[in-house]
Amino acid sequence: MKKISVVLVLVSVLLMISQSFSTNGTYLNGFSAISIGRGGLSYGFYDSPILIMRDPAAISFMPTSLEGNFSLLIPGLHFKNALNDKEGETKYFPMGDLVFVNRYQDSNWNWGFGVFTQGGMGADFKLKNSLFRDQNGNYILQDYHSKFGVIEAGPSISFKGGENISIGASVHLLYGQMEMKMPYSLSPSVMMGVAMPGLTFGQLFGSPMSQGGLGYTEVTAYADMRDVNGFGVSGTVSAQYKVSGRVTVGAGFTSNSSLKLRDGTATMDMTAQFNDAADGNNQSR
Repeated sequence: MKKISVVLVLVSVLLMISQSFSTNGTYLNGFSAISIGRGGLSYGFYDSPILIMRDPAAISFMPTSLEGNFSLLIPGLHFKNALNDKEGETKYFPMGDLVFVNRYQDSNWNWGFGVFTQGGMGADFKLKNSLFRDQNGNYILQDYHSKFGVIEAGPSISFKGGENISIGASVHLLYGQMEMKMPYSLSPSVMMGVAMPGLTFGQLFGSPMSQGGLGYTEVTAYADMRDVNGFGVSGTVSAQYKVSGRVTVGAGFTSNSSLKLRDGTATMDMTAQFNDAADGNNQSR
């Protein structure tokens, strides 16, 4: 029982640490227990196939191997403004990796292939918004939801130029998904359409009341965006040099990549905004 208790305590501590420091924004700091134990360092090592995501030159010094990893991202989020002071809902985001490295004994050329969860993030809150109230003026809590994730997959090759030096390259295809649901506020100037002859809705909502407008500094719609996705390409080159049996120097470069997110569906419901204007409440001004 004592051994089990110690293990449980250690696991709990590690989970708390990983929850706090597992990402840099939406980007994972490490892709395996080994790299996370080194603070996310991936260059200059060859003790884990997962490392080829950022250092394909490492393939030359690895045996033929298959490795999988699983991470669980549990964001701890808090939001505070003039109307709210709340913790976000607890969400669990599974992240996995699977890599195969093939090492030829009689060739300087070697290869690998991997599928990696690059990172992601999401949040869910129920919050007050000044625009959304019932007939008695009580706030109607609104769902604030977001989720974003990126995975990448592709081949890597390495060339061993001698006993102590290796160079490598990777070409990966990226795939990303995003969804969002929340009240979304913008300048009234984005509103198109003619409210009355010679006056757009943007001018009507944004103009000062002294000029016959409604005097809003922003307009709000409830946005619901789903199934937005897209692809991108990323390239990596790296090199390793074994200085000695215990010292290896590594360096790498990963190209900038962009995701063109498209498709999906998006709705913008401005019913509450128009009701607010019709009632003369101007809650969101």
